Amino acid sequence: MFRVHKEGDTEEDFVNLRPFAVGAAALATGAGFCYAALFCGVHFLYALLFLLPLGMILVFARRKRRAAVYVFLFLALFGVGMGGLALRMESYGAQQFREGEYALSGEISELTETEDGYARVLLTDVSADGRELDGNVTVYFYASLKNGEEGMRISFTGDLSPAGSALRYGVFRADMVLGNIKYTATCSASPVYEGAGGDLFTAVRTGIRGALYGSLPEEEAALAYALTTGYTDGIEEGLMESVRYGGVAHVFAVSGMHIGVFYGALAFLLKKMRAPKWLSVPLPLVAAFLFCGVCGFSSSAMRAFLTCAATAVCTLIGIRRDGIEAAGFACGVILLADPVYLLSLGFQLSAAAYIAIVALAPAAEKCFSPLSRRVPLLRKPLSAVAVMLAVQLCLLPVMLNAFGYVSVWGILLNLAALPLFTFYFPFLLAGVLLACLFPAAASVILFLPAAALSLFALFFRAADFSSLLVKGFSFGFAAAVAFYLLLLLWSGRVNARGQTASALACFLAAFVFVSGLLTNYVPPQTCRVVQMCYYGDYCCALVQTENADVLLVNGEVSSSRLQTFLFLHGAAPDAVVILSDTANAVAGSLLFTDFRVAYVPSDVTLSLRDRETVSADAFSVDGVDYVFRPSGQLFLSYAGVTGVFNGTAASADFSLFAAEPRDGLIFTIERGILSVS
Repeated sequence: MFRVHKEGDTEEDFVNLRPFAVGAAALATGAGFCYAALFCGVHFLYALLFLLPLGMILVFARRKRRAAVYVFLFLALFGVGMGGLALRMESYGAQQFREGEYALSGEISELTETEDGYARVLLTDVSADGRELDGNVTVYFYASLKNGEEGMRISFTGDLSPAGSALRYGVFRADMVLGNIKYTATCSASPVYEGAGGDLFTAVRTGIRGALYGSLPEEEAALAYALTTGYTDGIEEGLMESVRYGGVAHVFAVSGMHIGVFYGALAFLLKKMRAPKWLSVPLPLVAAFLFCGVCGFSSSAMRAFLTCAATAVCTLIGIRRDGIEAAGFACGVILLADPVYLLSLGFQLSAAAYIAIVALAPAAEKCFSPLSRRVPLLRKPLSAVAVMLAVQLCLLPVMLNAFGYVSVWGILLNLAALPLFTFYFPFLLAGVLLACLFPAAASVILFLPAAALSLFALFFRAADFSSLLVKGFSFGFAAAVAFYLLLLLWSGRVNARGQTASALACFLAAFVFVSGLLTNYVPPQTCRVVQMCYYGDYCCALVQTENADVLLVNGEVSSSRLQTFLFLHGAAPDAVVILSDTANAVAGSLLFTDFRVAYVPSDVTLSLRDRETVSADAFSVDGVDYVFRPSGQLFLSYAGVTGVFNGTAASADFSLFAAEPRDGLIFTIERGILSVS
């Protein structure tokens, strides 16, 4: 099933193809092309261009019949991926309820309390004025929900708004589409609690949360809950920021490590107990599936589960497992179930990391083979370093495009973190299970796991990992594709040798460099505007011209999100413009941002140490004119074009250059393009 490729085939084909890998690639290509057609202005007829390389494969392939099978498979699944995403987006766009006030009732699926006493709730199984709602709702309560918990049904009267397009501020909101979150709502009063509800998985999560938070200090409980379920909202933001800069935040995203350790530990125990194969193979698989349910069936967890399923099937029928085929099988099943997963950051990171391990790590190990042959004791450490390097290389475009930085510390920290996590995680799971079964003894049972988490938190609070970050640029789509083709060539999966391989490598490397340079370059006489907003909290925008970066801030944005926003666009702001009436409170989020001047309206007094502050209703920075209006808006003018930046953080409609309300590309100023992200 997963060993179709034969060793003798490597010299006959240019690329060593596997059917499951080809199928997954076809689904991903079809879904990606559909996204480009729906949201990036690419015409659907451009899909015919794919016939050119496929036709060349048929012409130059040595084995015509096999090539024809692969071409047919690719075309069929390309159409499935394209059509699947189109139907999915049509279904998401069908939002039947109009904006207005409704009597709402639903079940709490997720609940996040803020430090200010507000709450964000994801409601499922929702009704509005007695009618069933055609999607889920994110509700913002401007009141405490101390008595609420996951699985509980609530009712309230609130203002309901359709979520609108899946593309907002230039960012595709894959999490909202995957969660079928079609509406947002606000409510200024506490809801009425109607009793318990929820499914088995919600009940288990609630039990785990109660056992942890009822027996451990809050910080250790939040870390343990995140490790076991993947929900990180309870972790203090400063600690989480340090973990991200250290490059080990993936330990909180339930993925291959968690599912693999869980599945492997159960399989090992059953093997030691001499359980029969008909029990020792399916039982860990069923347990791993249930664990995925507790973690919300995230894409990374399901990818890991399906990989384990491929391993179990191969073990059961006695076939040697092919890692690349297993990756193709897992990714293909997920994309068949919902092609929107392709646009999900969790799926992209999980798939890229696993593919790096099975496809790229062997090539990286070859680079260290001369040293490992001379010093046999270094063989395993060098193998681990090779795996880390392969993973970091595969994650580089995704991380830079999503977060704006990649941690250099991550390679070193993961060399220690992964073995420690593999050893620690089974004990944590066993402790959590026992704590749920025997709550009276939970504090004793979890004493050692909690002590380890305390050391973890102490280490990352004391260390500063922000000093070694690869940042300041991002990959465009074309550069990312060329970069992955370059990695494919290096992996040895392409049968190109000598001058052919060198020429391809040089061409791809040059393309990555030039395309990346054009993506990050702001030409003269142009202005680029990018925006980051969070409903009901804050709105930030970055105005980039040839000689200056100006940051616009409205609302109290967290320092870590602000830094990520700046990293993402390679910006070091020369000036900051603060729109909020509470300018001094907003300035607190700017303490770790380097800038020279802060601008506020003339009636606002701002106090910032070692920074120049200017109180004026009109000013100009590098050719861009800014005017504060009494309405709280900021007008921007450049090259004869005027736009508006809203100054009301409580508004759901953040608009920049509202006269041209297109998502993505807004308008062209001479040779430059203003884009929103």
